[in-house]
Amino acid sequence: MIKYIRDFTYGATKYPSALFKPLVFKGYFDVKQNHKKQVEFFNLLLSKGFKRTTWQLVFPGQIAGIVKKINQRNGEANQYHIRFYSDGIIECELEMDNFSLKHWSGPRYHGKEGIEILHQIFEEVSHLLSEESRKHLPTFFNTKSYTGTCIREN
Repeated sequence: MIKYIRDFTYGATKYPSALFKPLVFKGYFDVKQNHKKQVEFFNLLLSKGFKRTTWQLVFPGQIAGIVKKINQRNGEANQYHIRFYSDGIIECELEMDNFSLKHWSGPRYHGKEGIEILHQIFEEVSHLLSEESRKHLPTFFNTKSYTGTCIREN
């Protein structure tokens, strides 16, 4: 439990949570063409069980974020975090859910693995998107370096 408290204190103090960033919690997209595609994808994912959460850390430039808990074997990462950024980037990571004692120290997939996961999610729902979004959204799938700054070195 002490390790969890240390990990939580370290990670949760790097960036504010969406509790303190209500516009990001709601999702605020401007009228840029890229953001129209982001909005379409964001709303589709909400309709497929993704949820807004006040617990997600809000990284610089982030304009929206959603999560979805998935069924995994015990001890495996079980929650998607998808973040949308003002520069058009859409990022994904898979980690232990927010209320797991291993949330800060358990398995975590982001970077290249996160991009691959995002492509898998996209493939599952792409038939429900406009042709333009199907064509262009994958070019926005990328990663930022903020996630790594929230993990305490053991």
